[in-house]
Amino acid sequence: MTPRWLSRLRGALDATVDGTFLAPLRVVVGLGLALDAAVRARELATVGYFGDAFHLPLLSDRLVPSKAVYTALVAARLVLALLVVVGARARIALALSSALAIHVLLADAVGLDDARYLLAVTAGLLALTPCEPRTSLVAADDAPPPPPAVGFAYGVFLLRVLSVTLHAAFALAWLRDSDARAGAVLREHLLRAAAAGGTFVLSPGALTSLAERPVVGFVAKGMIVAALAVAGLALGGRTRIPALSAAVVLRLCLLAIGHAPAFSVLAAALLVAFAKGDTQARSVRFDPASGLGRAVATLVRATDWLGRYAVSPWAVDGLASRHTLVIVRRDGSRATGLAAAAMLTRTIPLFFPFWPLVAFVASFTKGGDVPNEV
Repeated sequence: MTPRWLSRLRGALDATVDGTFLAPLRVVVGLGLALDAAVRARELATVGYFGDAFHLPLLSDRLVPSKAVYTALVAARLVLALLVVVGARARIALALSSALAIHVLLADAVGLDDARYLLAVTAGLLALTPCEPRTSLVAADDAPPPPPAVGFAYGVFLLRVLSVTLHAAFALAWLRDSDARAGAVLREHLLRAAAAGGTFVLSPGALTSLAERPVVGFVAKGMIVAALAVAGLALGGRTRIPALSAAVVLRLCLLAIGHAPAFSVLAAALLVAFAKGDTQARSVRFDPASGLGRAVATLVRATDWLGRYAVSPWAVDGLASRHTLVIVRRDGSRATGLAAAAMLTRTIPLFFPFWPLVAFVASFTKGGDVPNEV
């Protein structure tokens, strides 16, 4: 008799998925690869070839690239990164970019950091997924779904495991450190960010004021709990959305205080891997004569980066005279009002932090679901 865990593993390896939803992650990784290559090129032009100064190779000297070869590698990485961004031969470009990035990191461990290593690993795993179609992040009215990019799902599963591992490592590292649990580490990050001139969200004064408040200890403990929630619940079916909501809040907090911004952006983008490949399986129907309806439709088009909704004006039916906006779910059922708002905040990652509150308020309202027959 085959063990249950082995059957599940075989099912995960044999499953297929439409990788259209991975387009935002592919673009972020491509931009990260391009930025890293550009930084390497600037260092080569201003500082010089790393091999001419102190460096720490983790490879044999024969495998450390010469200056001419290194220059060619940097140029090749920039071209490959652009191919990843536009989606042209993206999987091949991702695989080559990952291999070259890891080779350069091993050639000089002085330049090895967690963000660059995570970028290289993510690119390698993303190359195992069907992520190639060029999709628009803003869909037009009644736009047909993009052509499916069906492939094996094990690459997506590995990306999820990577994300879970990152959050587990973060939680365990802070749990083991008494200073981190007490908020001292977070306070130090806040003071460093203030000394550096603030972040894109908080001014130096706001960061200093926050660092001096006792609430820092509670915030640090909340970050640990959020990371543990992602590590323990994100791979579950019913617990996935609450865990991802906690992950989005955690990453936004880390970005707001300037904690490893490059790493945090990439870790946040990795959360895309937890989405399901159900492109435009839901619909947003709005009243084109209503300003509110048009505004919500525009907002959904601008933020639905995973392509979950087909947005179009009302068809003429009995609902048009009573509701400005109606969400058609995957099963064909329809929702309006706060129920529709809860659906949007539950399915569009940017609004995940608002989902618990909206869903809680919606649970006290009457109605929200509308019949299919009108």
